[in-house]
Amino acid sequence: MKFLIISKTKDIFFTLPPERQMEILNGAFAYIDKYRKAGNCKEMYWMPGWSRVVVIWESESGEEAARQVAENPIAPYTDMESYALSDWDAYVKALMEARR
Repeated sequence: MKFLIISKTKDIFFTLPPERQMEILNGAFAYIDKYRKAGNCKEMYWMPGWSRVVVIWESESGEEAARQVAENPIAPYTDMESYALSDWDAYVKALMEARR
């Protein structure tokens, strides 16, 4: 199951001491590296001018994705939106079958 995840860092993060910010960022980078290697973090993009990160994430279920995303050390300092994605060809096939 694939998900589109859009996150934005909350202003509160920037009020933390710089040393604490770096600890959290280093943890977040290690987290991303772990899930890229595991194959869950499929694609990741930075949106210049919007201060957002866009991720294509793959997990066995929504519950597993929620657990994995909650592990990110920066998660408490971000606002996140998550959308389940359907494969286009599977969608078209289901639509055509439903219309018969």
